[in-house]
Amino acid sequence: MAIAVPIHDFTAKIEHIVRHRELFPDFAATGCAFVVSAVESLSEVVLARLEKGHTRADVQGALDVLRRAGIALRPSFVPFTPWATIGDYLELLDWVTSEEMVDQVDPVQFAIRRGSPRRGFAERSQPRASWALSSEKQRAGTKHPCQLPDRFAG
Repeated sequence: MAIAVPIHDFTAKIEHIVRHRELFPDFAATGCAFVVSAVESLSEVVLARLEKGHTRADVQGALDVLRRAGIALRPSFVPFTPWATIGDYLELLDWVTSEEMVDQVDPVQFAIRRGSPRRGFAERSQPRASWALSSEKQRAGTKHPCQLPDRFAG
């Protein structure tokens, strides 16, 4: 009689997957089916602006670690930022396709989503950022500084 192994998943940073690569065969043996990770972008410019702590090479390394262990990577992306180009977006699509990950990426990951990076990101102090927090909103601790025109209001 075979013993059923429960299936599970978890979320990990790309840098932790790379750093702790030796653990992933054991995770697979305990039933880990996939790992969710905030890849966000493959653009070195965007990754630096978002202070992700990983590079495109790290993303590829993490994917290789997981594949060797038989675990799928379920990445999240933020393809549209003030620093991304259409070339970055097309490169992301090409990468997902060439790595045969289309079924591992939720369609919403390729979409434009409203919002801004969380408070504390370096973008606030970057001169090329396309948005800024007013000092009133900074004092109030507003998490979503986006102002919509009245026609979008409730």
